[in-house]
Amino acid sequence: MAKKTAKPQTQTPVEDLEKTSIEINGKTYYLCFDLKRLAEAESFYRRQGYNVNLLVNLSEFTLSGTRDALPCLLRPFHPELTWDQAQDLFSLDVAYKLGGIIAEVMQKALGKAAGSLEAPAK
Repeated sequence: MAKKTAKPQTQTPVEDLEKTSIEINGKTYYLCFDLKRLAEAESFYRRQGYNVNLLVNLSEFTLSGTRDALPCLLRPFHPELTWDQAQDLFSLDVAYKLGGIIAEVMQKALGKAAGSLEAPAK
């Protein structure tokens, strides 16, 4: 019996990903909400020993959860930032901005998901 191998997963090139901008300390950074890229960033940081769980961090809207999500959200567009450097960008102002952005992205995603469950028009 032939052994099955997993198909290589293709990723959208980073330059083609949708960017969500956030201004921090007068500099514009770009956040990524692509699920494959977020899973990759989460795995990258978990391998380094950080206890990040984006399913929890992005849905609980706590200060610590939002702070812990920031490095993963930044990583696809700013891989030069370390975990600590990304967390050093976090402030109360950033928490409010990021919370609003996360809420907006989640509402759009849930709206699309809910819309796909509707019966087609006759």
